[in-house]
Amino acid sequence: MYETRIPAKLAAWNEARRELEEELSRYGFTPAEAVSFLVAAEEAFANIASYAYPERDGECVIRLEDAGENGVRLTFTDRGIPFDPTAYTPREPIRQARGEKPGGFGIAMMRERTDEIRYEQADGRNRLTLIRYHKEGEQ
Repeated sequence: MYETRIPAKLAAWNEARRELEEELSRYGFTPAEAVSFLVAAEEAFANIASYAYPERDGECVIRLEDAGENGVRLTFTDRGIPFDPTAYTPREPIRQARGEKPGGFGIAMMRERTDEIRYEQADGRNRLTLIRYHKEGEQ
């Protein structure tokens, strides 16, 4: 298990990412699997850093743990503005072509690079969990 508490600032991500990459290799993830999963993780953290604390500084707890069945569970916990990405539907490209506000590409990409996404909001905390299973033979 790995856990760190970092400022909810984009600049704080790089060190956590490096450490997460090392931890994922301990779980048997190939470098390609780790990079793919960490792209989704970076998007999750970027959303927290960009939107959870618009008028004050905040922090984020990042926890990586075994999810069983060759999987890992990566949880981001913050006390910022609640946002449930599992309930968000990205806008269709045709609607964007008509001039409607774009959005949700990062969430769609997170869904493509994870096996499961969970969100819960309780006791003033937002918990976003990304689950990814290591697939034997995946490059």
